[in-house]
Amino acid sequence: MTSLTTLAQLILKNCEALDASCVARGIAVPSLDDLAYTPGSDVANHDPAVGEAIRTVTNAALQLLSTVRPTPLVLYSLALGGTVSAAAHVAAELHVAEALKESGEKGLHINDIAAKCKTDPLKLAPILRLLASHWVFKEVTPDVFANNRMSSLLDKGQSVEELQKYPESKYSKPSAGMAAGINHFGDETLKLSAHLYEALSDPDWTFSSASNKCAANKAFNTDLTLWKFYEQPEQRERYDRFKIMMASAEKFQAPDLISKSFDWMSLPKDAVVVDVGGGMGNISMLIAKANPELKVVCQDLPETIETGKGRWNGKEREGEASMIAAGRVSLQAYDFFSAQPIKNASVYFLKHVLHDWSDAASLEILRNIRAAAGPDTKLVVMDKVLPYTCLVSEDTDTTEVPGYMRPTLPAPLTNVGAASAGFPYTAAMQMLMIGNGQERTINHFVRLLKEAGWKLECVRQSDALAQNPSSLTAVPIPI
Repeated sequence: MTSLTTLAQLILKNCEALDASCVARGIAVPSLDDLAYTPGSDVANHDPAVGEAIRTVTNAALQLLSTVRPTPLVLYSLALGGTVSAAAHVAAELHVAEALKESGEKGLHINDIAAKCKTDPLKLAPILRLLASHWVFKEVTPDVFANNRMSSLLDKGQSVEELQKYPESKYSKPSAGMAAGINHFGDETLKLSAHLYEALSDPDWTFSSASNKCAANKAFNTDLTLWKFYEQPEQRERYDRFKIMMASAEKFQAPDLISKSFDWMSLPKDAVVVDVGGGMGNISMLIAKANPELKVVCQDLPETIETGKGRWNGKEREGEASMIAAGRVSLQAYDFFSAQPIKNASVYFLKHVLHDWSDAASLEILRNIRAAAGPDTKLVVMDKVLPYTCLVSEDTDTTEVPGYMRPTLPAPLTNVGAASAGFPYTAAMQMLMIGNGQERTINHFVRLLKEAGWKLECVRQSDALAQNPSSLTAVPIPI
């Protein structure tokens, strides 16, 4: 049997399993030609068996394509991937999905679409055709395009006229999160990607761990970190768009990540949990609501904390305000590059903090916490555990951490990373480009934590391919 046939049969076997899963859930396999995306209609759900089947199909299909297509074409397709991102950015910014919304499956001629979007039809046509070739929009008949399942997610929930008249409010509707993300990637990410080599080839930058010596600084010609750059008045739109994108992305994660990140019930009454770098307190509130006997302190920079106080003290959030009034949740101004003011907390919690920073900066954060920790303190880090793209066995992996999940592959699959469609690796690139940050492998985490005075005790993972962040629990190494 040829490996091509084996790959095809692997795809078929797992597609049959996914068909059966859809039948059991009482849903039809969604069509790419559907006019709109309906939440809950995806083949994917939070069933681990379904996730494994999807990863196998994805991996096998990509390996099959890379095997049968001419090798130069595969490489050129990778190199030209940025053009698809640019096209999606244009379509979202020009409000093409909104322009097509009323036309239904019949669609509109490119001249009519361009007139609504105030652009040249001869320039818009190749952009939509490139997207349609990736199943985003559909060319119904020559030069006539319609929305489909994919493109409907770009609809920001307003009319074209409203969006053009009030551009500052284009992300104000709950449905605008996907468009915000597409525009972020088509704007910042493309600009940063174009300057990555420039940053790495600069002899004064390539070995620097400074968060203001990376591709973002080359792209925007600034000495500021990206976060300080975002705070400039002229960057308000970019910053707001970024925050909306991140809030939207949270919805696609497993809903019980925080509750399963640590055994919160094991803590004694009135135990103190410090949410370090916790923003305005969203995660702190989740922990406190689910664990009413704990006291949670959210720490972040003064401006963020003041915004958070205003948010939680509002009348529309009376439940949260009462938790603050009762002392169950408190908000504290703190810079995690300075000495930790709360000593001997039961848990110091870091969600999506360390991946923003280089190893040098992360060591400073972790050492400040270690200096404040007591002998029974736990450190909980929520970040991606980046999987290796090769198969890792107990013989080749020197790190043995309870709970760490090694990805597995059925033969003849060879690339673990392909099963995740590259997502955690693109996230790693993002962190590198925006501030010399890092998504880290399990061995990388062990080394980093040990150097800062912590021993990695266990890992909690919802999947082995970092589709969701993992939770790493560490204990102080005795001094």
